[in-house]
Amino acid sequence: MPIEIEPVDLSDPSIEKVVEVLKGGKKMEAIMHYRNTHNVSLAEAEREVERIAEKLGL
Repeated sequence: MPIEIEPVDLSDPSIEKVVEVLKGGKKMEAIMHYRNTHNVSLAEAEREVERIAEKLGL
């Protein structure tokens, strides 16, 4: 059974900051911001930031 992945909501204020930092070329900072604001593991934060970057074409 495939894993369902929720779409990324780029209008979420906490995601907007991640997007801003990603566009500035600071991927690790974006990962740490996501991790701190969503209280997730480093691995999960990295996966989510990768998804966001991919959706934005970064």
